[in-house]
Amino acid sequence: MVSKILNNSYLFCLLSFALFFTIACIAAISPNLLAIADTVIYCLLTFTFLKLRPPEKRNLVTVAIISAPVIIVILPIHILHYNETLVSLPALFGYFLGIIFGVLIFYSSVIFKFAWAGLILSLLVFMCIKGFDLWSNKINYGSYVVDTDDPVPPGFVLNQDNGQPFSLKDNTSKITVLDFWNTRCGVCFHKFPDLQRAHDRYTRASNIQFYAVNVPVERDTAGQGTAVFKSLKYSVTNLTTKNVKEASRAGILVFPTVLVIDHNRIIFRGDIDDLDNCLKKLL
Repeated sequence: MVSKILNNSYLFCLLSFALFFTIACIAAISPNLLAIADTVIYCLLTFTFLKLRPPEKRNLVTVAIISAPVIIVILPIHILHYNETLVSLPALFGYFLGIIFGVLIFYSSVIFKFAWAGLILSLLVFMCIKGFDLWSNKINYGSYVVDTDDPVPPGFVLNQDNGQPFSLKDNTSKITVLDFWNTRCGVCFHKFPDLQRAHDRYTRASNIQFYAVNVPVERDTAGQGTAVFKSLKYSVTNLTTKNVKEASRAGILVFPTVLVIDHNRIIFRGDIDDLDNCLKKLL
């Protein structure tokens, strides 16, 4: 049965698509898991299919059939929605990387088979330990690492609930933690307890101050963000910025994003889960 399918290019193509959609279901669990899984699985599939197919059919057609689902389904989505799909780019590369390594392992001598296998294993270990975090930071926060040394944009002023300006230049003697959020961001609300816990943990350090910063979006009514945050009963003070464009001047690309500002310089831009490591260095 398997031999019949592999010998028939049409049936082989259907099998390739069926396997592709099965593997793609992993994306619903974790995009990072998909990037690892598709690299390993497509490497094994490519090697296995080349081994099982008749010698006269071990050619570019075999590789093309294995690659077809990715080229037809995934690649156009990434081209048409480039910015929106950047976060899942490692998964796309994972498919092609698996196919390339599968071909290299199949056609190499025994020694090189182990060498290619070791290389792909090392690459996957690196991606699991560090690679995905580096890529996520680059997409979400504009740099591969959360530690930065950027100046606060000139004229960047936030507003207090009473409408009075809050200038970061007037607080150069303190370390300022700003958590940027908006009313349409579910993750922001999920992270507010973490902000409150960080606030409570560092209250003994008089030189650290915490603020939530609401960034109004188009559908917000005047003062909506302020009212929403007050209703949540957190003890963290809420500030507001003019709009999304103004927030982007400070490198705010996604919500939530946390900034740590020291002596009028942004020294941290990232997720609140990484905030402790930054603040501990400053104490």
